[in-house]
Amino acid sequence: MTLLMTAPVRLVRAADQVELDAATFEFESLGTHKFVEWAADEGLAFRGEVDRGARSLAGEIVRLLFTPDSNRDGTPVEPSTDQAAPEPQFPVSPRPGEATH
Repeated sequence: MTLLMTAPVRLVRAADQVELDAATFEFESLGTHKFVEWAADEGLAFRGEVDRGARSLAGEIVRLLFTPDSNRDGTPVEPSTDQAAPEPQFPVSPRPGEATH
């Protein structure tokens, strides 16, 4: 099995509902895993890959929307290949039954 996550994003001006930008982002996990591997340890490997995918998608969306060189003519801006931007750090999802604060 391979995890594939898709995030369609639209930037809409609130005042008049004009769409300023739109893009679809995808994340595909590296390699393949058997179901029993994803499910082992209460789904630890699967949840980790979902977290990694969410961070990756969030980073790409932030770069599109909040970088100074992004445009707003409806054409998504490709991330710069000069330097890899640091990946945002988000908390890891709690394990089933763990308390959240």
